[in-house]
Amino acid sequence: MRKFIIITLLILLTTLSACDPTKNKERIFMVGEGQDTVEINTAWEDAGAWLEYGNMVVDTEKNGTVDTSVLGLYEIEYTLTHEDISYSEVRYVIVVDQTPPVITLNLGLDTIKLGESWTDAGAIASDNSGETLTITVGGTVNISILGEYQITYSVGDSSGNIQVKTRYVNIIE
Repeated sequence: MRKFIIITLLILLTTLSACDPTKNKERIFMVGEGQDTVEINTAWEDAGAWLEYGNMVVDTEKNGTVDTSVLGLYEIEYTLTHEDISYSEVRYVIVVDQTPPVITLNLGLDTIKLGESWTDAGAIASDNSGETLTITVGGTVNISILGEYQITYSVGDSSGNIQVKTRYVNIIE
């Protein structure tokens, strides 16, 4: 029975020694999961990076910024030296414009009687990029013929996003 207790005590001490947080510390360099693609003129939050070392967490230094008002690829480098070991990780963040412009039709008179004059009230366009846009207008209205006519307004931004809106004009008796 004494041998059994001694062997059990040795196994227990060996197990406790292996669990000692001051021995055999595993170093894990972590880069937080974050948004690496962000829409222009929206907020980007840096998920950061850190070193997990036993029960301790050590933050890194960060080099680089992301300007969400300018399209492009940005590089953020996280670095850390801890106990004479250097760590480095890079996060790439892409600022994109995938949102089409918005076209708003100006209020106007879109139902007129045969032979009356019609004036296009037009439209305005805006875009999340803040750039100045030019609207292209297509279609005609023949005030001498009854029917429904379509006037189309189209606009595109420099990222290739396109929006089209239609105004319906009715010629009645």
